[in-house]
Amino acid sequence: MSRPRKRPQEIAQTRKHILRAAARLFASKGVAASSMQEIAEAAGYSTPSLYSYFKGKQTIIDELVTMIIGEAEALFDVTFPSGLTLRQKLELLLRHHNAWAEDHRDVFLFLVQRPPPAVQDGRTHADVTATFIGRMAAWLEANDDADELSGHSIDFLAHMLWGMRKMLFLRWVRSDTDGALNDSLSEMLDFFFYGVAGPPAGDRDAST
Repeated sequence: MSRPRKRPQEIAQTRKHILRAAARLFASKGVAASSMQEIAEAAGYSTPSLYSYFKGKQTIIDELVTMIIGEAEALFDVTFPSGLTLRQKLELLLRHHNAWAEDHRDVFLFLVQRPPPAVQDGRTHADVTATFIGRMAAWLEANDDADELSGHSIDFLAHMLWGMRKMLFLRWVRSDTDGALNDSLSEMLDFFFYGVAGPPAGDRDAST
């Protein structure tokens, strides 16, 4: 009697499980030193079973990058309660981003050790970065209901916010402990909205 065929959803879940197991192995041992047999063992599958899902290690690497790019781009699709300031909405958005990043720390450890390929799904690394900055710019413009950005260039502010987040992100992902990405979030947002001087005395409570 033949086995029942797996549904597409089950296959997708299995592939994602294998990708996450591979990312953990890559992060701890390195890509070059990790074999398909070890990836299979880390995921709880036999090596032949692993090859039924992925052609080889390079396919796993490519799909890890594709997975993280796709999930990251979807993080901007968040709804907020009414009546929030831009700063409050931005904090909620970035907390949402950070929770996702912390859940994928193993993947980011792998990506820091081995930068994404020059071209992924027809897009260069610069294209991907520009896409994220563009999404941030569009989000800022759509949510600046009370002109809290004071007419500053949205594109410039999106680039600045991206740069600050990237610096804090790299410091976090390269640290020896898991830590919390949100530990420096309020301070970063104060700097983004108010500069070195920080928020006015009347705004301090609202920004924490």
